Amino acid sequence: MMSNLKAYEEFLTLGLRYSPYSVRSYLGDVRIFLLYLEEHGLKFNRLNERDLRAYLRVELERGNTRRTIRRKLSALKKYYEYLLEQGAVKENPLLLLPRQKSEIRYPKVLSHEEIAALLIAHQKRDSKEQLRDQLILEVLFGSGLRVSELCALKISDIDFKRRVFRIFGKGLKERMVPFNETEKALLEAYLAKRNSHHEALFLSSRGEALTPRGVQYLLKQIEQVLDLKIPLYPHLFRHSFATELLNNDADLLAVKELLGHESINTTQIYTHVSHKTIKENYLKAHPRSKKK
Repeated sequence: MMSNLKAYEEFLTLGLRYSPYSVRSYLGDVRIFLLYLEEHGLKFNRLNERDLRAYLRVELERGNTRRTIRRKLSALKKYYEYLLEQGAVKENPLLLLPRQKSEIRYPKVLSHEEIAALLIAHQKRDSKEQLRDQLILEVLFGSGLRVSELCALKISDIDFKRRVFRIFGKGLKERMVPFNETEKALLEAYLAKRNSHHEALFLSSRGEALTPRGVQYLLKQIEQVLDLKIPLYPHLFRHSFATELLNNDADLLAVKELLGHESINTTQIYTHVSHKTIKENYLKAHPRSKKK
C-alpha cells in the first residue's frame, strides 16, 4: 500500500487543494498506520474494531495525547474514504469505532498590554533582521494570518491603495484581509531596504522565501533575546487578533471572514475567550465585584 501513497498525495494536493503542511501531516499519519499493519501482519482491507483499538492503544503508549489520536483517526478516515472511491476497499473500517468526544480547549491569547509591550520591546532589538521581524510580528497580530499564509505572501499580493492583502487560505480560497497604518509604514520601509527581486515578501537571511519553520525559529529567538516569560508561536498572534476584535464588539461573521474559517463554529470558540477576558476585567475593575 505504500506505493499507493503517491497517488493519494496527488489527490490531497490537486484534488482537495490542501496546503503542503496539511499534505505532509496526512501522509505521515497514514504511513505510520500502514507500517503498523505491516509489522503486525494485518491487511488494510480486512480490519475489525479490535485491530483498530489495538493500534490506538499502541499510539497512546507512545505518549500521544488524545487530541493527537483524534487527528490521526481523522487522517485515516479521510484515507479510507479515498480508498472507497478507488474501489480498493469495500467499507471504511474507521466507522466501526465510536465517535470520540473532543475536549474543549480554549486558545491561549496575549492581552492587549502584553502585545503592546512585546512590540515596543522588539523595536529596540539589535539585529539586522529587526525590521523584517517587527513587520512579521505586526502582520501576525494586526491581520491575523496563518503562518502558512504569511509565508506565502507575495509582493504582488499587497494593495497599498486599498490597504489589503490578497490571501490564499486553506483549499486556496481567496480572501482580502486589511492591514493597518503601522503595518503599511513597516511594509514600505522593509521593501525600500530589501535588496532582492524575489517575489516572496518575507525572505530568509539566505534570500529565499521564509518558511513556517523559519518563522517558528525566529519567534523562539525573539522570545530568548527579549527574555520573555511567554512562549511565542505563530497561532498565538492569530488567537489574540480574533479575541481582540471580539473584545471590541466586532461582528462574529466579519471575524470569521477575516480569519478565513469555513465554519462559524470554529470562530465561535473565540467568543468564550472574549467573555472570559471581559469577566476578568470586570472582577479586577468593578468596585462591587470585590469580596468583602
